[in-house]
Amino acid sequence: MAPEVIQCSEQAFPTDIWSLGCTVLEMLQGRPPWGHLSDIAAAMYKIGCSEESPPMPESISSDAKDFLLHCLRRDPADRWTAAQEMSVRMNLYPRGAYLIISSQAR
Repeated sequence: MAPEVIQCSEQAFPTDIWSLGCTVLEMLQGRPPWGHLSDIAAAMYKIGCSEESPPMPESISSDAKDFLLHCLRRDPADRWTAAQEMSVRMNLYPRGAYLIISSQAR
C-alpha cells in the first residue's frame, strides 16, 4: 500500500509503481516490505507517516537497490514512470540472476 493510499491522497499511475517496487522487494526477500514488523498498524504507520525506506536485503546488487529506491520514493511525483522502469536492465544479485525489463522485442 503506497503512502498516498494510507494518507487518502490522490492516487494515480505512480501508486502502481510503488506496488511494483513492493512486489519485486517481496520476491527478493521472501516477505513483504516492513514484514519484520509484527503489527500491521506499525507497518502502515512506517509507510504513511515516516520517511523511512523499507529495509533492503544486503545480498541484492546496487542496480536492484537503485531500481527499488526509485520505485519506493515517498513523493509520487519523484517515482520513475512506467517508461523509465521499462528501460532498466539490472543484475539482481552480484553473482546471480538478471532481471531484464525491456519494452523492445528481442
